[in-house]
Amino acid sequence: MSGLRRDSRWLFAAYGSGNLSLAAYYVISSSFMLFATSILGLPPWVAGLLMAASTVWDALTDMPMGWLSDASRSVRFGRRHGYLLVGAVAVAVSSIWLWSLRPDGPLWWTATQLGLAVFAVKTALTVFVVPYIALADELGENEHARGQLHAWRGMFQFLSIVVTAVGGNLIFFRATEAYPRGQLNPDAYAPMGWALAVLVLLAGGFSAWTTRHARHALLPKHGRAFLPQLSEIWRSHNARRLFGMILCIETTFQIGIALGSHVYTYTYQVGAHFIALFGIAVLLPAALGQFLWAFVADRVGKKAALFWAAGFALSGAVLGPVLHVGLGVFPLEPDRLAYSLTPFLMLQGLGAGAFSSLPFRMIGDCARASVPAGEAAPEGTWIGFYTLGYKLGGSISLMLAGVILQQIGFDAAQPTQASSVRDALAMAPALLLLLIAPLAAWLLAGYREGGRDGIHFSGEPHGARR
Repeated sequence: MSGLRRDSRWLFAAYGSGNLSLAAYYVISSSFMLFATSILGLPPWVAGLLMAASTVWDALTDMPMGWLSDASRSVRFGRRHGYLLVGAVAVAVSSIWLWSLRPDGPLWWTATQLGLAVFAVKTALTVFVVPYIALADELGENEHARGQLHAWRGMFQFLSIVVTAVGGNLIFFRATEAYPRGQLNPDAYAPMGWALAVLVLLAGGFSAWTTRHARHALLPKHGRAFLPQLSEIWRSHNARRLFGMILCIETTFQIGIALGSHVYTYTYQVGAHFIALFGIAVLLPAALGQFLWAFVADRVGKKAALFWAAGFALSGAVLGPVLHVGLGVFPLEPDRLAYSLTPFLMLQGLGAGAFSSLPFRMIGDCARASVPAGEAAPEGTWIGFYTLGYKLGGSISLMLAGVILQQIGFDAAQPTQASSVRDALAMAPALLLLLIAPLAAWLLAGYREGGRDGIHFSGEPHGARR
């Protein structure tokens, strides 16, 4: 299938640019705990509780938001575009609110404001992101076009992480005489919030404007009740397989990311410039690899491509620490790690990048297979179900990371750790990945691509009717 017209390929990039809005999410992931404790003065347990509660809320609201988007029948804004516009504005305003907070009252008042602000950002992101992802299936006139749209979306997702890391550390958190560690500068956070607001408004608004022709795509003839649809999704063999797969993968894979700073600092004993290099080694292949996996999926199918990607990601994530720490094949001198560890990180990033696009295409296939040909598919609700598993897995991984630190005897008060602790920091995530990999592979293998409860296309591809 040829997808959209060749002279309309710019639409892929225009749609994908909307995912730069996720910078607002990744800034929270990287800076919230430090901001809450060191800038606002909250106890760590309060900050951790607010972060955990907002993460659970974020996971639970995806499906209702997807259902609301699916059921919308606005003649002016269609099913998705109204939420893109409202969501982008809400993310911008709530980000300014969050990062402009100061400890200007009693502790309970500061904690209340912080909690309300972070919940507002997470809710606004849900309003924007879920309809935004579902929009790809309405824009794409066939499988190839949907693959390209999700590839561009995935690439901009990883670029938003780069923007977060580079913008935060090089622009807003740069060292000053008063604050050698720029992250501790209280005056750096409000400008960062305003910059995020501008980025989200530009990216979200541009993506919504350039895809406005799709707002009159096939609209639902009638609303579908949420609970019966939830039951229908759970009865779907393929949806359960995808949910279980991503729950297993995120529960273990994200542990390595959560402990990454510990591993680089204590196990490999490298400085910030090496950490930045290693981050680029993961993110750049993940971003550019989106188009490789779209190409592979067009040739061998999405499930087979995802198996290949999982193999790359697992090999990089496991072989790196095993060969450096477990077996000692490569030395741990910082100057030599740049040459020996980087290839494994690139392999890990290349494989992991596929999980930001291919599973979303697969759950979209499930949604289209659940309705008769010619009827608007409830992609938003099904995507919300998948992201529930994704976010629950990430939440569990954060908890397990803390358990691992405690069990291996990590002492944050010590500038150096015992050799057994240093080794365990690197090896524990790798061993957990090896332990869970067979279950994740079994779940993915059970996904029926092109068969019963799989992909069913007939006549004109969904989304082409305008």
